Amino acid sequence: MNRNALNGKSLRLSNTLRTLETRQSMRGFNATRKALPAIALCSSLGFAIPSALAQEVSKPIEHSGLKMADFATSTTAPVVNHGKFSNKAFLDRMQQLRLASLKTMEQQTTAQTVPAPVPTAPAAPEPGTVTYTGLIDWYYSINTRAPGGSSAGQFAPNITPSGETIRQDNFGLYFVNRDRNPIITLGEINITRTPGKGLPLGLTATLTLGDSARLYHATEPGGTSSYYPFHNLFLTASAKVLGKDVAVDFGKWASPFGMEVLESNLNDNYSRASTYWYAVPFYHFGVRATTALSSTVTVQAGLVNGWNNVADDNNGKTLYAQMTWKPSPKFTQILGWIGGLEGTGAMGVVAPTRGGGGWTINLLDVQSIYQVNDKLKLAGWISYGSGAGNVQGIKALTGRTDDHFSGNWLGMVGYAKYQFTPKFAFATRLEQLEDQPGVGGVSPRLGVGGYFNVRTYTFTFEYTHKNLVSRLEYRHDSANQSVFGAARGLVTDQDTITLGQVYKF
Repeated sequence: MNRNALNGKSLRLSNTLRTLETRQSMRGFNATRKALPAIALCSSLGFAIPSALAQEVSKPIEHSGLKMADFATSTTAPVVNHGKFSNKAFLDRMQQLRLASLKTMEQQTTAQTVPAPVPTAPAAPEPGTVTYTGLIDWYYSINTRAPGGSSAGQFAPNITPSGETIRQDNFGLYFVNRDRNPIITLGEINITRTPGKGLPLGLTATLTLGDSARLYHATEPGGTSSYYPFHNLFLTASAKVLGKDVAVDFGKWASPFGMEVLESNLNDNYSRASTYWYAVPFYHFGVRATTALSSTVTVQAGLVNGWNNVADDNNGKTLYAQMTWKPSPKFTQILGWIGGLEGTGAMGVVAPTRGGGGWTINLLDVQSIYQVNDKLKLAGWISYGSGAGNVQGIKALTGRTDDHFSGNWLGMVGYAKYQFTPKFAFATRLEQLEDQPGVGGVSPRLGVGGYFNVRTYTFTFEYTHKNLVSRLEYRHDSANQSVFGAARGLVTDQDTITLGQVYKF
């Protein structure tokens, strides 16, 4: 075989590679790397390139976007190398690609063995940091019974222990108390301060105004007007007890009992359940301690004046305890008990201040919350309470010759909320409250004669845009006695439609 013949074979190889250069991508670098030396060997020995090898080289490669042009870019004649002929540019390019392949494999192996960085937790507030938040809550409600313009609508005007009167059109909807009268019902500013060098105590102050704040303090023995501006006002100290971090609060705080709170935007519905008004306390004054026993169990215990009383209305104190169990991010179970000698704060004006009330109350409160998925939440709430004792002046209601009476009550509430989109949600609430009299024949929570029950059905559409939460709600209330105000007397049911909005800042 002469040099001219070999040059011809080499040129044919170069032409073949140039033809393959028009392909945009190739499939397997390793397979191609094995095929190309065989093609070069066939060419150098003067043999025709087998069609199977040519087809292998023709297949696409999935390797870093390399193209066939990378394998042959020179059309120069081959050079002599120890009696054998080769395309030097072709061999140099093969070596470059081999090194590039090894580097890529090394990078992939390193990426697989080095763990991803763990996100860092947000930094805790600096000592002495003060934060401010707040809200404005307004509503417009229409009661189909139109109680607002009738004297019958004043079936249960809220008369405070200090003699103040708070208008009540919608019986049972105590924080949606006005009919056909747009009103700003709650303004709130929250101030919190972390412990600092000057003051090694935390501070929480929630300042409120409006009808909702006044109704919240409607049974305060010290006077509604004196205390309604202070929803929360307490100091917090931290301590180490048996190796556990314990937070100790002293002052006034919202009660942990019940699934609903004063701020409507923190509830699933705009109006509050009747069980919230009648069955559980709103707030306490005293001292409490909270600690985590484990990663899933938190406990709280308190020694307080009683139900809804900053100013003590008797010489008795009330104890409470609550346990929160959260075995998974989806499920929360809360169990609480409160018991003690109560008076005006728990019962209102029927139990006068300055020792007029001596009624022992025990309350068991159970809450269950299940987050089915990122859209659906289900919850249930049961409160059972009982009370017995002597209350000064109660015989005027019971008709007895003494001031002793007793009774029990049961509230059962079910909730469901579905979050269709980040902005739009729908929530429903079903409820039954039972008030059962004992000695004296008067229901202990509503103060009406005989057994009383009320059922409520609430459906709430919610739309959230930035800091504004808007809700349109329909609610139906029905009772076994005529207690709801109407344009012509008292009736056993009522329907309300409410538009409520809360702006948060």
